[in-house]
Amino acid sequence: MSLFKRKSSKGPNAVDALRAEVAEMHQQLDASEQSRRLLEARIQSLDATTLSLVSRTGELDEITQRMAEVDAIKHQVAQIDVVNAKLASLDSLNSKLTELAERVTISSDDARQAKDQAATLHEHISNVSIELANQLGELSREIDGLNSVANAPRPSAMPPPAPVLEPTQALSKDVLDQLRTSQVKLANEQARYEIAFRQDLAMLAEQVKRSLTDTDDL
Repeated sequence: MSLFKRKSSKGPNAVDALRAEVAEMHQQLDASEQSRRLLEARIQSLDATTLSLVSRTGELDEITQRMAEVDAIKHQVAQIDVVNAKLASLDSLNSKLTELAERVTISSDDARQAKDQAATLHEHISNVSIELANQLGELSREIDGLNSVANAPRPSAMPPPAPVLEPTQALSKDVLDQLRTSQVKLANEQARYEIAFRQDLAMLAEQVKRSLTDTDDL
C-alpha cells in the first residue's frame, strides 16, 4: 500500500492526517522491529538447541556403542553359562564313573572272594568225601571179612584164625547190624556235607549275581 495517501494538501486537516500516517508508520516499524527481535531470539534458541543436539550426538553414539558392547558381553556370559552347565554335567558324569568304577572294583573283589571261597569249600568237601569214602571202604571190607569169617568152613587140621573181634565179643547179627548202622551214618554224613556244599555254592552264586546286578544298575 502507499505510504502516503493522496489527500488534499490544503488546510490544517491535511497536516494532521499526514502526522497520523507518520505515527502509524512508526508504530508499524516498531512492531516489525519487535517481531524481528523475537524471530532472531527464536533463531538463536533453535541454533542453541541444534548445537546441543549435535553435541549430544556423540554421546548417543557412545551410548549406542556401549550398548552394543553390553550385548556382546551378555552373549559371552550366556556362552560361559552354557560352558559351566556342560562342565557341571561332566563333573556329575565323572562322579558317576568314579562311583561305578569303585562298585565294579568291589564287585570284582566280591566275585574273586566268592570264587576263592568256593574253591576252598570244594577242596574241603573233596577231602571230607575222600575220607568218608575211605571209611566206608574200610567198613565194607570189615563187614565182608566178618561175613567171610562167619560163613567160611573151618578145616579140622588147620588152627583157628585169629579173631577179628575181641575174644569176649561174639560174632552175631547185632554186631553186623551195628556195623551197617555205622556205614549208613557215614553215608548220611557224606550226603549232609554235599548238601551243605551245594547250599554254600548257591549262596555264593546269589552274592555274585547281586553284585553284577548292582553294577548293571549304574
